[in-house]
Amino acid sequence: MANSLPHQSENPTARRAIAGWLAAGVIAASFALSVTTDVVLRYRLGRFQISGNIYRVMDQMFDSASDGRGLFLHFINFNSSDEARTRALGVYLRATYRLYPQRILATDSGVRVSTGQQMLDANFDPDSGWLLQHGMDRELTMGWEPSSEGIDYSVQSVGPGK
Repeated sequence: MANSLPHQSENPTARRAIAGWLAAGVIAASFALSVTTDVVLRYRLGRFQISGNIYRVMDQMFDSASDGRGLFLHFINFNSSDEARTRALGVYLRATYRLYPQRILATDSGVRVSTGQQMLDANFDPDSGWLLQHGMDRELTMGWEPSSEGIDYSVQSVGPGK
């Protein structure tokens, strides 16, 4: 049969080349995934509505964000109004209540905070080294949008082997 395809055993060079490329792809993907998981283990996005039983919703968010080693709260755009500052302080206080005895930070541990404004002024986005140095590996970032009825959030976990 002149039009039939060659049998696989008739072309071992092509099979070896394909197998080599597949093996290289598997190794590259494995390396990329292992490097990525060492730096960022999980990244989740969500939104909770500011209505109804907000404490139940926030408690679920805190429970899923924390791994028992504490949590850093990063606030975005909460300095835009008195209402936003009050909500930020309420979120911080609820997190400390819900996750006690875990350590909850929203500023550097050496900063003294007496008001929501002071907390927001000292709030920052920590890098993975800062988090690990302070004994935690989770960051909960929350964003306030004044025109919406909710708060957007994301959870990041950092650190090798986590």
